[in-house]
Formats: sequence, C-alpha cells, structure tokens
Amino acid sequence: MENNLMMQFKDMGAVMVLALAALGSGSGAGIAGMAAIGAWKKNFMQNKTASFLLVALTAAPLTQTIYGFIVMNRMLSLTIAGQYLWGVGLFVGSAIGLSAYWQGKCAAVACDAM
Repeated sequence: MENNLMMQFKDMGAVMVLALAALGSGSGAGIAGMAAIGAWKKNFMQNKTASFLLVALTAAPLTQTIYGFIVMNRMLSLTIAGQYLWGVGLFVGSAIGLSAYWQGKCAAVACDAM
C-alpha cells in the first residue's frame, strides 16, 4: 500500500518545477502587462504612438516557463531512474518563479519610464 502511494507522487518534484515557474511567469507578466497598459494609456493621452517594446517587456517573464519545462524534462528522466526529487522541484521551481516575478517588476519599471 505504501509503495503504491509513493508511486502516485513520483512525478511531484518535476511537476512542481513547471507549476511554480508558470505561477511566477503569470504573476510577472500580469504586473508587466498592467504597467504596459498604463504606459500605453499615457502615450495615447499625449497623442503619441505607443512603442511595441511594451509588448516585448510584457512577454519577458514568460520565458521562465520554458526554463521550468527544461528542468522538468531532466527531472522526469531522473524520476524514471527511481529518484524522487521533491525538494529539488520545490526549490528550483521557486527560484525560477521568483525570477520571473521580479523580471515582471523590472519590466513594469521599464514600461513606466517610456
């Protein structure tokens, strides 16, 4: 019974990497997107055209999900070999997610400067 329970959670570390990276990416892109909307509105009110760079800055945090996917694939290959890396998934996923969150905050400041 206990072995069956462990088998249900064998992929949890790999899933945590992708989930936490995507959570940070979504949060960062949301923050950057709100700032881009504000910058776009500010340019519109001044009868200026908004820069397409606002879109690029908004999408920057989403790249961290790709890094989470790469780490997840490597972890899945280790899981097949019998190593359950829950702690690695938690810490690496948190690091990637926080990186994406702060990248979104930096992109928001850059949008505000435009």
